[in-house]
Formats: sequence, structure tokens, C-alpha cells
Amino acid sequence: MDSSKSSASRRVLRTTSDADRQHIISAYENGTSAAEASQLLNVKKITIHGIIKRYKETWQIEAKKRGGNHAKLLSKCIRGWIDEDCIVTLKALGEKLFREHGVRASRSTIAKEIKYFNYSFKMIQRVPERRNTGTRIEERTAYATSFYDIAREIPVDGLVYYDEVGFNINIRT
Repeated sequence: MDSSKSSASRRVLRTTSDADRQHIISAYENGTSAAEASQLLNVKKITIHGIIKRYKETWQIEAKKRGGNHAKLLSKCIRGWIDEDCIVTLKALGEKLFREHGVRASRSTIAKEIKYFNYSFKMIQRVPERRNTGTRIEERTAYATSFYDIAREIPVDGLVYYDEVGFNINIRT
């Protein structure tokens, strides 16, 4: 038989129907070789071997369902860990995930997962009582008033504000 004829009649990138799978298994049980079944049913030999292997392992002839919604398995664990310790870091969550479940996940993946929990990661800080006493508020008011008084005395083009960070001044003349 001519090999070009044989390869031209082969189907390309098509799933094998359950009926064809049943024919393949029937042929296998009747003692037909994979090569003969391949020629008879016009299915690639590797596909036939795969179907037979799956049949031997699971006794299943039908094709597996493809696609679908894959539920995230570890979301509940991550949420529980955050509920237990709200100051846990993404790095610590990743290490704990690997240690307890053998799954490696990047920080960005964990952050995306946590984003869906609608949790806020702003740390709560304690405010000292003396910070907002009546005398402190009066002192701040007096400072702001004196600051504006000084700013009024200096011309607008002569006033320069700067902070403690490094900066460059470029003057064009």
C-alpha cells in the first residue's frame, strides 16, 4: 500500500468518538493488533494505544470531559491562615503553602487570590493619646498661622520649599 495514500486518508486533529472507542476496545478484546485496528478504523496507532492503556487502567471507554470550571483548592486554607494571623506576609504564605501542601505559588499569584477575598492589608497603628490633646491642636494651629504669616512676607518667586530627600535644582537664565 502506498504510504502517501495512507497518510492522506488519515484524519487530522479530530477527537475520537465514543463509538470509535468502543470499536477499538472490541477489536482489542478480539485479539486485533493496534496496527490492524489503526488501518481498519482510520485512527492513528498512538491514539489506539492510548485508548487501550486507559481502558486497562480504569476500565473506562468514554472520553473524559474536557474544560470546565476548575475550583481553586487552596483558597480556604489561605483565607484561614490570614484570619489566624492578619500580619502574615505574602512570602510567609507562599512558604506555608509549599510546606503544608507541596504547592509552589509566587507572591503575585497569592496576592491575586487574596484580592478576591476583599481584604485590606493596611496595618492598624496605635495613635498615642497625647497626639490629639487640646494643647497639641492649639500648638499646631499656632504653627500653621505663623507659617502663613512668614509666607506672606516673602515674595512668591523667592520662596522655595524643600524636603529631606535628595533633589536637583536647575536654574535657567
